[in-house]
Order: sequence, then structure tokens, then C-alpha cells
Amino acid sequence: MLLMGWGGESVGHTTPDKTTQRAISRSVKEIRRFGVVHQDLRPENILWNAELQRALIIDFHLCTLDRRPLDRRPGTLKRLRHGSTEGHSKRVRVV
Repeated sequence: MLLMGWGGESVGHTTPDKTTQRAISRSVKEIRRFGVVHQDLRPENILWNAELQRALIIDFHLCTLDRRPLDRRPGTLKRLRHGSTEGHSKRVRVV
């Protein structure tokens, strides 16, 4: 059994501003980096904690794990939008 304190307000009932959108994107990238594919990511499954300025992704019952190494996973939509078909970021990252 998982018992959790207050996580925040559902973003399903509001229109997220730029700060909230950036925090949601950051949270999604963080779980993706760990190989978790949510499969049910919708506003009702995202909580916004105004005090911490963080988005909390919830409801992982449909999630799957992508066990491929980071460099073997498909590129993000952002990379594809900028015309990169190789899946390499323009930024240098220390791994």
C-alpha cells in the first residue's frame, strides 16, 4: 500500500502557464530518462505543486519500462522537429 501526502492540484482543471508547462516537461523527461514510459499521460494524471514549483506525474499502472540504453532510445520530438534524424542533441552532455 502506498500512502502519500498532498501532492498538488490537478492540472486537468486549469490551463497551465509557461512555468507549469516547463515543469511538466521536466518531470516527463526525468521519468523517461529512467526508462519509464507512462502510457497514460494526460492532465488528470499531473499534479502541480505551487509551493515547490514542481509537476508530479501520477498513475503509473499502465507504464512500461524501456530497457534500452539511453543512447539506443528514440530521439525526442524536439530533436526531430529541429531536423535531426540521428538522435543526437546539439548540447554536449557529460554521462
